[in-house]
Amino acid sequence: MTGPMEHLSNSRPGGAGQPAPPRRPGTPPEAPAPPPPSSADLNAAAQGAAGGNPPAPPADPPVARLWPGDPGTLPAPARRALAALVRGPHVSAADDGAAWRDLVTHLDAVRSRLADLYLDLVLDHDEQIAFVRDAAAASGAPPVVRELPLTFADTVLLLHLRSRLLEAPGSDVVADLDDVMDELRPFRRRSSPDGGGLDGAGFDGGVAAGWKRLADAGILRPVPGSERRAVISPVLRTLFGAEEIEAVRNEYARFSREGL
Repeated sequence: MTGPMEHLSNSRPGGAGQPAPPRRPGTPPEAPAPPPPSSADLNAAAQGAAGGNPPAPPADPPVARLWPGDPGTLPAPARRALAALVRGPHVSAADDGAAWRDLVTHLDAVRSRLADLYLDLVLDHDEQIAFVRDAAAASGAPPVVRELPLTFADTVLLLHLRSRLLEAPGSDVVADLDDVMDELRPFRRRSSPDGGGLDGAGFDGGVAAGWKRLADAGILRPVPGSERRAVISPVLRTLFGAEEIEAVRNEYARFSREGL
């Protein structure tokens, strides 16, 4: 007859029917031997050693939602830079250092979002200025950037301010409204017989109004404590494309020849 102790001993290492060796007093019991590896385990190990199973890619970081139900994917700094560009008229390190740093840090993501809106990013690292314009290369793209029509006085003023910038590359240029009006006197238009022209006072008023519009747009940065002196933003150096620059130069030359 087989007793219970004989049944337990059959389950120990050494095979069935082999009694367990006696254990000395004070000796800890033996730990059970680990089971032998299965064929599936051996195959997986062999494939991993041979490069058959590449390591799993790291999980994407969680998207930070900025408000309940926020469907956006960009981090907050990238969104701030994008909003500053769309709000316009430009982003510059001199006016908003934080927005400029956010833009440079998340440049690729911001460019991608602007392209979704048919917009190109124009960025000048030297001047630390950026702005957006319509993606002219996109076939059938709708116009997105709102264009501001320029008066005669606006055009002459912009041409003059841009020429001042080109004469002093790499440095701040301060313009005085009174001096600008004096320098633009050769471009005044006298009243025409049909009343369509501007007399001297009307031209000066148009230049002053254009000066204020440029200040509101951030192209002129008023000097603290002065209402008639301002720093010309370097954005005027990059605001025009090659074709626009040539057209502006031709227009400036025409004004000079006609002595308006």
